[in-house]
Parts: sequence; C-alpha cells; structure tokens
Amino acid sequence: MLVNCNALAAARVDYAHLEFRRHTQLLVEMKKDLDIVFRRIRKLKVNLGKRYPEAFAACSPVGSPDDEEDPSHPSVGAQPPGREVASRDAVQGRSATASAKDLASTRSLSATS
Repeated sequence: MLVNCNALAAARVDYAHLEFRRHTQLLVEMKKDLDIVFRRIRKLKVNLGKRYPEAFAACSPVGSPDDEEDPSHPSVGAQPPGREVASRDAVQGRSATASAKDLASTRSLSATS
C-alpha cells in the first residue's frame, strides 16, 4: 500500500512539475509580449510628442513605465470620480448637493422632452 501511495505521489509530482514548467513558460512569453507592446507605446508617445508638441503638452503628463509605483505621480492616490466633481464644484463656489440637484433637474428635463 505504501509503494502504491509513493508511486501515485511521484506521478502527481511529475505532472505538477510539467504543468508548472508550462505555466512558467507561458508567463515568460506573456511578459515579453507586454514589454514589446509597452515599448511600442512609448515610441508612439515620443513620436507624437515631437510631431504635436502643443497638443501633447496640453494632455496629462506622460511619465515613465514605473508611474504606478511612483507616489509623486498625479495618478497615484487620485480621488475617485465622485470626489473630483465635488472638489471642482467647491472651487466654483457650489456645494456638492447643489450640483447633484442641478444634475437631477437636468435629467428630469431631458426625460420629459
């Protein structure tokens, strides 16, 4: 019985090893593909920045590929969309509830039309 258990365990370990190797190879290939895609995107951004500098400067800042990990980047820790609307309304001197009422009245007017 112990011999059968060892044989079964060895067979499953071999199968798991092959699966692990296959999945590892798949991940390596996917990483290479993603690296190529991001390299092409960076080249396109550079070319567009050279061709249309005014329009490119007006867009959001373009950074390095490590922007997701950079705490100083504006997109890291950004407010959710609802919060941005409230802060924009506060700058314009309106409260968030007044803005919501305006939105509700606009929706009701467009629904009746």
